[in-house]
Amino acid sequence: MFLSPNLPKEEIKALFAHEYNHVCRLDYLNLAPDKISLMESLIIEGLGEYAVKDLYGEEWLAPWINFYSHEEAVAIWKKSFLPSLHVTGVKNHQDFLFGKVGRRLPKWIGYHIGFHIVDSFQKKHGPFPNNLLYKKTSEELITGSDFPMKINDI
Repeated sequence: MFLSPNLPKEEIKALFAHEYNHVCRLDYLNLAPDKISLMESLIIEGLGEYAVKDLYGEEWLAPWINFYSHEEAVAIWKKSFLPSLHVTGVKNHQDFLFGKVGRRLPKWIGYHIGFHIVDSFQKKHGPFPNNLLYKKTSEELITGSDFPMKINDI
């Protein structure tokens, strides 16, 4: 990890909280990178950023959490993500997470959706401490969120 020497201490803490949550979830899953589904990659990113909110507050969240309205995110979710949730291999998730113009996926959309899945799950069913939250299945988190598991839902 490379850090600029001018980063505020709080931003470094937020970065470590986000990344540490990845380590916790990945350790719990005990899956090789080529076995991780897109659904799981979304949850991994969502849990990481939710930990930042939980530990340090909304002012330290990444800007991409506000890039899209809920309606925009759900439309993209239904069109591009739902049919691909079981695609495995983290290398195959990059376009979904970061966006790709040729696929009509906007910038940072997967990170945005992942955070809002976890955030809306917590609002509806929580609060759960992070050590319990990352032990929930990705299906449980998505089903309990504001993102439908079926195209006709919502």
